[in-house]
Amino acid sequence: MRGKLVTIRFLGIVRTESIHRCRIITLGFVKRYLAKQSDQFMRDIKTRLKKVCIGSNWRHTLVRAVILGAVVYGVCSTVFLPIRIQGDSMLPMYKTGDYGFMNTLVYRWGDPQRFDVVAVRMAGKRVMYLKRIIGLPSETVEIRDGILRVNGEVLAEPYLQLRGHWDLKKQSLSGDQYFVVGDNRKVPIHRHKFGKVKRHRIVGRAWLLRIPSL
Repeated sequence: MRGKLVTIRFLGIVRTESIHRCRIITLGFVKRYLAKQSDQFMRDIKTRLKKVCIGSNWRHTLVRAVILGAVVYGVCSTVFLPIRIQGDSMLPMYKTGDYGFMNTLVYRWGDPQRFDVVAVRMAGKRVMYLKRIIGLPSETVEIRDGILRVNGEVLAEPYLQLRGHWDLKKQSLSGDQYFVVGDNRKVPIHRHKFGKVKRHRIVGRAWLLRIPSL
């Protein structure tokens, strides 16, 4: 019987083997053939996996891992600041236990905009409030029976789902102040933290901020 070349592909490994041509390839033949080739296949696979996972030089891999870890740490601590939500002032969009990130670079090349959701640093480096900007520098802000007025004009807030009957006297903002408040207006106004904040206290804008807690 003449031999026949058979090409076998497995996990990217290509091998060409010669087998005898038979009218019927029995199950026993297949088992014997696979058993014969299994050791070599496993050696090839382990070699490939080792190169992928570890590399040819483990010291170089360790250095790359350390550098990657340092880059990730630097990004998370200076660019995308991880935060955890506590409190109900931004319900229903953000609730206690949610995780997310704040983009701390976005305001280095531009100013905060109306209705941006921002982190405001109030005390120390780790205590921040998540609020929404409703007033910009040099504007006047007031709320009458739950309706926002900016410079005397009614301004719609389409993001609000929990409305209340707040009354807030007219507030005048300086050239470096923003007015921030939470979305949950069902909370009595005297229990809400809001008001004027200076530009330098705005840490960043919400980015990918809605990772539910487990």
